[in-house]
Amino acid sequence: MTPKSFIVQIFFLCLLFASLPSAQAVSEEKDTLQSAGPPSALQTLKDLRLSIEAIDKDILEKEESYAKALMEERKKAIRMEVSHLLRLKDAYQREFESIASGIEIEETAQAPLKAFRIEEELMEVLRPLVEGLKQMTSRPRELERLRKDITFYENHLPEIRYAISKVEGFMAKTEDEQLSLHLEELLMNWQEKEQEVIRQIRRLRFQLEQKTGPDESMLVTMQKGVTNFVKTRGRNLFLAFSAFITTFLLLRLAYWKWSQNQKKSPPPFYHRLLQVIFHSTTAFVSVSAALLLLYAFGDWMLLSIALLLLITLIWSARNGMAQFWEQGKLILNMGTLREGERVIYTGLPWKVQKLGLHGILINPSLEGGMLRIPLKHLVGMQSRPYEEDEPWFPSEKNDVLLLEDGSIAKILMQTPEQVVAELEGGARRTWAAVDFLGLSLCNLSRKKFGISVTMGLDYGYQAEITNKIPGLLEQYVRKHLDRENHNRYLQYLDVIFLETGPYALNLRVFAVFSPEAAEEYLNLQRKIRKLCMEASSHYGWCIPFPRLALHRPASD
Repeated sequence: MTPKSFIVQIFFLCLLFASLPSAQAVSEEKDTLQSAGPPSALQTLKDLRLSIEAIDKDILEKEESYAKALMEERKKAIRMEVSHLLRLKDAYQREFESIASGIEIEETAQAPLKAFRIEEELMEVLRPLVEGLKQMTSRPRELERLRKDITFYENHLPEIRYAISKVEGFMAKTEDEQLSLHLEELLMNWQEKEQEVIRQIRRLRFQLEQKTGPDESMLVTMQKGVTNFVKTRGRNLFLAFSAFITTFLLLRLAYWKWSQNQKKSPPPFYHRLLQVIFHSTTAFVSVSAALLLLYAFGDWMLLSIALLLLITLIWSARNGMAQFWEQGKLILNMGTLREGERVIYTGLPWKVQKLGLHGILINPSLEGGMLRIPLKHLVGMQSRPYEEDEPWFPSEKNDVLLLEDGSIAKILMQTPEQVVAELEGGARRTWAAVDFLGLSLCNLSRKKFGISVTMGLDYGYQAEITNKIPGLLEQYVRKHLDRENHNRYLQYLDVIFLETGPYALNLRVFAVFSPEAAEEYLNLQRKIRKLCMEASSHYGWCIPFPRLALHRPASD
């Protein structure tokens, strides 16, 4: 090729690419191709064969150029071009075989051995998950790729045809034979490009037509997706979950039967150690059964998801190892909280009945007095041994209490949350259980209770106040209590001289009653006071009253 002809060719190429076709021309070309209708499989095979032959022709030309090239850079560039053409030819050949046989031909290549890397191995484990997600979205992504490729070739075709028309115009005008030969060669190149682009458009449209197929409703698509999931991964997931539940329940049943034979209370240390080992083994074996089932089915996607969740769970639990250690000490009964001891929880006393995966606290004096507490909430609590006669609550149901204000109340209900009592006259009063525990109370229903009444007599009875009068008063009170049938509750009665007051000599009447008379506490108190007054009237004793003494100075 002479320098003159090369310059002429460059000049015409610049003219061709200086101007581009209008959008209207592009639209017209698209309409022309679309009006031709979707290509047939036979036409697509023919186009692929022509494309492969064109690539073979290009490879031969590149090999000839490689043999004539002198510069190493030029040879390297030709080798890269040949490598690209070979890959393109291989792709067209696989597509040709796929269309002709109806079977998707995948590209296979043997990769060289690589050095072991933990990151790559982990990615290899998670690869099925990524591949599964890619497979779920492969169809829409493939359709989008085909549409983009078709749009690219359809937009490029008008430019090629515009270039052909320009070259043909120059050929019609020129009379230079040498220039005409170069233009003819250039025209053949552009026409070959045009045919290649048309073949690519037909091929891509055929692929798009095959992948889209007849239109179907969204409901049908969803039904197909659900049916496919149920038949494959849904079945595998159900069986794996069933294996987990079955293994877990069987191991729990075996442990329950074994624990029924262990009747020692509290259980020995080895029993608690076996309990911890069993619970850990149960979780491990149950999870392993589910994973092995997924492995046997070859469902690598679900297996990868399960492993990923398991690794995430273990990784998130690493910060709670200290908490798990403390809980393990509680289960082994080696912590600060121990079975059979007394502990204060939410302000109330409780007995630690059992420590396992959860703690059981009981209070025998409360209705509904049993709590199941998660073991993590018991970490850090302290218990202590208790005495056998140590009360768990100030009262029991139906007990009668003497309140701080002097009134009495009968307990109707006491639970871990509240205490309800009935006051004199039938009114009800409610306390929070914690607040009730802090009250200063006197329980009249425990064993026995006493009533003390003070009576004052005039100083004129000073000679009899320590010997005769107490006996007469005691006899009178006992006689009348017996007459009104209160004597059956009376366990002890005593009248003694108490003290000398500013205006009277005071006697104390002290009576002790059995707890059956607790509800009559106020009536008995009033009754004893009344009997003291009646005894004074009966024996003619004078009850003093405060006197005002006036001292007048002596007159001069």
